[in-house]
Amino acid sequence: PAAAIAAGAAAAAAAALSLYFAMGRDTDKLTDVAIAMCLLFTVISYVVQFCCFLWLHHAKPDVRRSFRSPCGVAGAAIGLAFCLLTIAAIVYLPVRQGRNYFLGLCLATATMAV
Repeated sequence: PAAAIAAGAAAAAAAALSLYFAMGRDTDKLTDVAIAMCLLFTVISYVVQFCCFLWLHHAKPDVRRSFRSPCGVAGAAIGLAFCLLTIAAIVYLPVRQGRNYFLGLCLATATMAV
């Protein structure tokens, strides 16, 4: 676990430094992109969780579970729809913020994907 935490911290530091220099050392732009990147990856993790919930519900409906979702499939579907709407809003922001914002978001995504 310690190595994974150290690797994650190193990747985050590399992403922050890359963005800092790529955006002309403008900390305001860096903050905007960093927040959008965190939101984007958080929402993507929620999408994966909702999809897994829906897949397990349909692929293995007879498996005994220790916990039942209070909102069931409908709640997961609505949550997934909200997540997709949020991703669309985050991706739409570069249209309003300009080219540097879009390039920064792409650089941050590529850095974290590596």
